[in-house]
Amino acid sequence: MTRDVPRPLEMRRVLSLIGQFYSHLLWQDEYALDEEQVISFRNSFYNFLLDRYILQDVVYLVAHDFITAILEFSTMNKTLQTFAHMLVGNLDAAVFRYLLLIAEIGRASCRERV
Repeated sequence: MTRDVPRPLEMRRVLSLIGQFYSHLLWQDEYALDEEQVISFRNSFYNFLLDRYILQDVVYLVAHDFITAILEFSTMNKTLQTFAHMLVGNLDAAVFRYLLLIAEIGRASCRERV
């Protein structure tokens, strides 16, 4: 499958998709059955896209556009850079959970000061 006209994604759209994927992972953590198999971060992302876009051809194109955008924007945004490292396996998927925990601690600390 090829795309004759490229479909560049804006950084805002890429960050939104990452946020939705993280929400999906957190939901899975909360409601997963004990018998469910644990899968890799990359496969979880692919399954997320498959659940969202349903058609294999569409998933392929969206994944291509998404990865192209990550390559373009990752030098400008640490969130994209971190996600890219998790996607290729350079960082463990638990990193994003640690980042969420650090953010929550930071928010709690700010509330205590007020």
